[in-house]
Amino acid sequence: MGPAAGDHAPSIDAELTAAGVALQAAGIALSVTSRSGRVDAMHETSVAWTLREAVTNVVKHSGAHQCRISIEVVDGVTQLEVVDDGCGRAAGTPGIGLAGMADRVLALGGAFEAGRRDGDTGGFRGRASFGAAALAPSNAGTVR
Repeated sequence: MGPAAGDHAPSIDAELTAAGVALQAAGIALSVTSRSGRVDAMHETSVAWTLREAVTNVVKHSGAHQCRISIEVVDGVTQLEVVDDGCGRAAGTPGIGLAGMADRVLALGGAFEAGRRDGDTGGFRGRASFGAAALAPSNAGTVR
């Protein structure tokens, strides 16, 4: 028997397309940057799932006008960053969704960091990294 309908690993390209549709429907402008090499096939599904969850978070909770998605591959480490200009949640205890996202990224062998953007511009930043060098002690699971 083959896999059930919808029972397949997502791709980054498909999730970027879905992100564009979801953000546009919510009235949020999207910019995407991709720098350097190709995402390691071992990280493709993990990055795609994390991208889906991060964009869902922006649509549901940010109140943003703009969202930037960046995917960068350097020295075998794939880093996904999703940044918005919304009001997000107040500082303090992270929401269940962010804590769950951090847990899933860590379970997939990655590192996760999320919190308010630096500076006076407001907004929120989530960053997930996958690859052996991604698990630096400073960002191995921070949710602020």
